[in-house]
Amino acid sequence: MYNSRSSSTSYKNTSTEENRSEFQRDPQEYSMNFTRSENGRSESNAPSPQATRRSPENTPFYAQAHQNNRAEAHARSHAQTQDQDNVDAQTRAFYNEAKEMGLGDSKAKHFATIRADGASRIRAVFYAEAREDSHSDKFARCYARAREHYNFQPKAACFYAQVRLEGHFDEYALSFTLGREQYNFDAPTAHFYAQGRELNMKDSQAQHYAIHRTEGVAHERAVFYAEAREEGHTDEHARSYARARDQHSFEAEKAHFYAEARCYGFSSEIADYYTELRQKGIPPNHASFATEACAAGYDRQYASWYAKARNNYNYPSERAHFYAKARSEYNMSSDEAKQFAQSPSMRANFERHRAEQTHTNPNRPSQGSQNTEQPRPQRTYAGQNQFTGNPPRAQTAPPSPEPALPEKISSYSEALSYMKLSDQGLTPSVARKQYLRLQRQMHPDKNPDDVNAKRKVQLLTDAYEIVRNQNGYE
Repeated sequence: MYNSRSSSTSYKNTSTEENRSEFQRDPQEYSMNFTRSENGRSESNAPSPQATRRSPENTPFYAQAHQNNRAEAHARSHAQTQDQDNVDAQTRAFYNEAKEMGLGDSKAKHFATIRADGASRIRAVFYAEAREDSHSDKFARCYARAREHYNFQPKAACFYAQVRLEGHFDEYALSFTLGREQYNFDAPTAHFYAQGRELNMKDSQAQHYAIHRTEGVAHERAVFYAEAREEGHTDEHARSYARARDQHSFEAEKAHFYAEARCYGFSSEIADYYTELRQKGIPPNHASFATEACAAGYDRQYASWYAKARNNYNYPSERAHFYAKARSEYNMSSDEAKQFAQSPSMRANFERHRAEQTHTNPNRPSQGSQNTEQPRPQRTYAGQNQFTGNPPRAQTAPPSPEPALPEKISSYSEALSYMKLSDQGLTPSVARKQYLRLQRQMHPDKNPDDVNAKRKVQLLTDAYEIVRNQNGYE
């Protein structure tokens, strides 16, 4: 892009610190003496700049007048006049040089002016070019420096000169120019990019910082966002990480765990539980399953057993719920809970036994009592199964066919219809709870016979994203 004589790693001037101190003393003097200060070089074909600024006492004209017994004041005046005549002669020589190069009258005057200040011929040409375009003296000097020293094209040199006139240092101006010219940033974004480079950020990190800053994000949060993006995390993860670092004052590790939970789709409150588990050394999958159960309304003990069944035994969701129920509610051992989860007949017998115990008269006396009350006769049903004792199943109408699935969900109204929501009274928590409820119902593990289960869940996720983006939910 820049056709620079130096590589991108050596993009900045090596004498930056010297340039900074000199620029702080006198910006115009610094811009007039670029040629003399950069890398310790001096132009061999340019007259010494001290010749135009030496005191009269140091000139040969003063010594000559003093030897002729002239008065002190007369000798000083004579020396100043002769020295000025010498400067005028040099300027005229530079003017003639410009005319020989084919420059116009006004350009030749500008060329001669800066050549008399010690600038090189090529820099003087660039200076005259900028002055001819009605730019100020300071702008033209910065423009000429960028054209000669960094080999910038005219547009990039204008960006560089513009920022230098705003009082920024050389490194900042170079970064700003890179953002404007190579990355096509607008002026505010390029300024943020240059600020990121001043903070010793890498190039890609500074780009993330600048883009996030243009969204109105504060400096600290943008720094955290760029840090996460530089580590290879997604945009969603980096935003959640930056929010946790800036808003909740989390440490880096805890903030990453929080961001993981947010990327799983958990709310801020549930994400705290996931973060707590991850800090205890729980693997991500195990913590995710436990947090999923908590989000569904189960207590933490139940969620722990559910996560164990899902992660350690690779149980599908429904079977894992049976295992967790056996462990937490029925106080079964691990082996008994496994049998309970895997055997439908065992679950049926167990539930029947519990139902019988529940319907037993709680005031029934113990075996040693003399109560002669007859037990209540067991209820019978017409058509009762003689083997199982179960009542006949109620006759139900055949299920109505499911509506055809849409190809995709692209509008807000389609998303609300698919999620069975209404726009009135819709809040982030309502949308989130409905999403989790439908996700549990449609999950492939819970519907192994439904070949469209995965597609239903994907459409549900798309619909939820449209609702979130439309209403600005986090």
